[in-house]
Amino acid sequence: MQIPKPFLILGIVALLAFTGVSAAGAVTLSGGAVKVVSGSTTTMAISLDVVPAGLSGYNLTISVADPAVAGIVGVSFPGWAMVNQYSALPADTVTIKVLDLSKQVEDGSTNVTLATFTIRGDAVGSSQVLITVNAMDDDDGTVMVPSLSPGLIRVLEPILPINGVMPTDTDGDGLYDDLNGNGRLDFNDVVIFFNSMEWIAANEPVQYFDFNGNNRLDFDDIVEMFWMV
Repeated sequence: MQIPKPFLILGIVALLAFTGVSAAGAVTLSGGAVKVVSGSTTTMAISLDVVPAGLSGYNLTISVADPAVAGIVGVSFPGWAMVNQYSALPADTVTIKVLDLSKQVEDGSTNVTLATFTIRGDAVGSSQVLITVNAMDDDDGTVMVPSLSPGLIRVLEPILPINGVMPTDTDGDGLYDDLNGNGRLDFNDVVIFFNSMEWIAANEPVQYFDFNGNNRLDFDDIVEMFWMV
C-alpha cells in the first residue's frame, strides 16, 4: 500500500524528533556563485538559512573541489562566534569549529552567517566549493542535520593596465568602466575607451568591455558606456 505523502512527511519529522535529530535549513554559500580575476581574491560566506532551536556550535570542513583553480587563504567569523578555531591556511581544505557561548543565535534566527572565507583565484576555470558538516548542535543539544548546497567559484582571465592605469569595475557588474583610475565612471573613461579601442580588443579579455553583450568589442560598446555616465 502506498503511503500518502503528507503522512510520510509527518512520519519522518516524528522520527527525527524521537531520535534526537533536528532537521535544519539548508546550509548555503551566499550568492551560490562568485567570480574572481586570476591572481586576486574574493570572499564567500557560508550561512544557515534557519535555526529553529538556536545554535550552540558546529564543526565544518570547506573544500575547493579543484585545487588547481583556487585556494582558501583566509577565514573570518561573525561577532557571536567569539570562540572559534580553524586549521592551517592557506589550503585547499579548511576545518572550522565554533561555539555560541553567549547564545546570540536565538530560536528562529534566519540567514545566520557561520563564516566568511577569502578565496584566491589561481587559474582560469571553475570549481565547486564543498561543505561537510562534521557536527552541528542546537541550543537543546540536539544534533542538527542541514541539507547542503555547494558553492561555485569562477576564476576569470586577468586584466591588464591601460596606458599604465589598472581599470576597475566600479559597480560589480563584471564590466570595467573606470579606465582612468579615479574610482568612478566619467566622460574621460569614454575618451580613453575610444582612443584605446584597438589595443583593448587585442590585449584584454573581451567580456570585461562588452557593454552591449554581443561577445565582441565594437563601437557600440563605447556608446553604451557613454550612456552609463
